[in-house]
Amino acid sequence: MRRKIRLLSSPVIAVSIIVMILFMFGIYTFSLCCKGGQEAFFGDVPLLIIWTLITCGMSILSLLMGARRVFSIITIDETGISRSFLGVFYKLHISWDEIAEVCYKNNVIPWLFFSKTKKLSELTYNKAIGVKDAIQISLVSKKRYQFIKQYLQQSIVGILPKELERLEKVKISKKNTDK
Repeated sequence: MRRKIRLLSSPVIAVSIIVMILFMFGIYTFSLCCKGGQEAFFGDVPLLIIWTLITCGMSILSLLMGARRVFSIITIDETGISRSFLGVFYKLHISWDEIAEVCYKNNVIPWLFFSKTKKLSELTYNKAIGVKDAIQISLVSKKRYQFIKQYLQQSIVGILPKELERLEKVKISKKNTDK
């Protein structure tokens, strides 16, 4: 039975950005609460304003720079694969027949890139993530790969046999073996 699934492009990146922002605001709060921070900041208002702007600015900047990847919602169904910003804006849809290449890249986290025009296998990871008309999805779990595999007709470029074997290995639960 085929169905539709919606997921974040990379939950690891989303969690990392949120933790980084919380950490920055934690440093900001700690620096204002400690005795030296109170004397330094509350005695000198321009310094307090500069410190606030730096902390808030860095948090907002990091959020904006990663927004396309952090808040990308990927929808996979029988019609194809789609990417949208927050599930609403800037939709990009590639049907399964239009896909020119599916490319595997590994940069700490394994990624699949779907493109209908560019040859992403010829690009480095850093160049491939900048391609606007490509859809990328992290393979943080085997379930993601298994779900994509049921619709994908072509082979994945750049995936090593060992990694392919790891992704295709399905765990058989004890419930299924008893039947």
